[in-house]
Amino acid sequence: MDNLGAMLLTLCLLGLLIFLLRVLMITFRSYTMSQRLKDEPDKLPATKQNGKQSRNHNQP
Repeated sequence: MDNLGAMLLTLCLLGLLIFLLRVLMITFRSYTMSQRLKDEPDKLPATKQNGKQSRNHNQP
């Protein structure tokens, strides 16, 4: 019974570590995506770039 208990405890700890690793990876990915959006303002839509309307569309 001791071996079975140790194996179950090991599996539970391994599952917890895998879960925490997934959470950290998702968090880091979200953080890098937000940083990338801050660093590249040129890829914003043309109508909202730097708070001004773009003059790329045809106006009479």
